[in-house]
Amino acid sequence: MVVLNDGLWYLAYGSNMLASRLRAYLEGSNSGPYGSHGGARDRAGPARDRPVRLNHGVYFAGQSVRWNGPVAFLQLVPGKSPSFGRAYLLRWSQAIAIISQENGDKAALSLRELPLVGEYIELPTKGKYNAVLRLDDYFGVPTIALTTSRNLPRGTPTMDYVATMRQGLLELKTMSEEEIGQYINRLTDT
Repeated sequence: MVVLNDGLWYLAYGSNMLASRLRAYLEGSNSGPYGSHGGARDRAGPARDRPVRLNHGVYFAGQSVRWNGPVAFLQLVPGKSPSFGRAYLLRWSQAIAIISQENGDKAALSLRELPLVGEYIELPTKGKYNAVLRLDDYFGVPTIALTTSRNLPRGTPTMDYVATMRQGLLELKTMSEEEIGQYINRLTDT
């Protein structure tokens, strides 16, 4: 286990790749396309963000009320097909606020340590995103992704969810629209 100091990279690979979607968790929102969110105590934006390519696959599962269908999850173990995401440099308290809101928990979830690289911790929540996966550090800063350890039924995401992912990938400016389309098609065909 690793005790956290202040900052970490929060890896988004689904709808949170879109900066405005992530900001709803940090700044809070009463309505709009992403629904109501309480926000974080520290409402500042990420210190930095960067595109990430990783060897954990992305799949769609569960049922989201907000998106009216399945949402993205990161596989707990590495696979053969690469996936793409956006890492945001956040304060620990901001990451906890996002994790708690993703799970619909009103109170902040208690998490004081991170697992070793390649391992995960199950969270004490009834929400879908019940696992914090530790990925490779970036310049000595821990990197985490929120996913699930549950066996949720897989399915096809809604057009709204896919459109939000597509916008997030476009913001990264690392792939052409055609490459993004091929990537999303690969994800939704599996």
